[in-house]
Amino acid sequence: NTAFFKAIDYAESCGADRLKAVSLNNIGDNFLSLRNYEKCREYAIKAINFNKGLIENKKSSASLRENANRGIAINYELLFRCYLNQNLIEEARESIQKGIPFARVANESYINSQYDLAFGKLRALDKEMDSAKYYFEKAIEDAKVQGDLRNEFEAFLSEAKYMKNFTFNRRLQLLDSALQIAKKTQYYEGISNTAEQLSLVYDQLGMTDSALSYFRLYR
Repeated sequence: NTAFFKAIDYAESCGADRLKAVSLNNIGDNFLSLRNYEKCREYAIKAINFNKGLIENKKSSASLRENANRGIAINYELLFRCYLNQNLIEEARESIQKGIPFARVANESYINSQYDLAFGKLRALDKEMDSAKYYFEKAIEDAKVQGDLRNEFEAFLSEAKYMKNFTFNRRLQLLDSALQIAKKTQYYEGISNTAEQLSLVYDQLGMTDSALSYFRLYR
């Protein structure tokens, strides 16, 4: 976060509004990884308000407005994940709903994949499993359009975590796919999160040695 705070200072000193907007969102994302949800929300909301200000500013260029619109879609998705991690489902649902108009305007595979993931999680929590499966698979398809391994990883992990009606073998396959991507990209938080889910699945299967091995990797 220190680097992003410095980036904001530099952005303000040279009028780089786009850099400031991105840095605000990145700070919020880092606080989410640290499970500091209050700070995550604070910076996600700051990013939303800053981007809205850029859109409303008549002096903003067309490209800056376009990037700000894209930014708001990303900001609301961050806010969604923050609320979801706290199990505040209705607040999470409201956040993603607010972001939909901006995501539609952006119409970018990276953002579409993130929103598909959000819809999949919400449908699964509503026990609408067929609909959830559709959105998770669509998230993978959208992620592959730009070779976006991070969103592809998140789709595999989320499908294994939220699709409780899947067989243990299917969930293990999805988690193995997620783990391979996380290792390939050296995404250590992803390795940890996948190992945690693998530990839980193996524990449910009564395979205590494997469960313990992945729990150690998670830790």
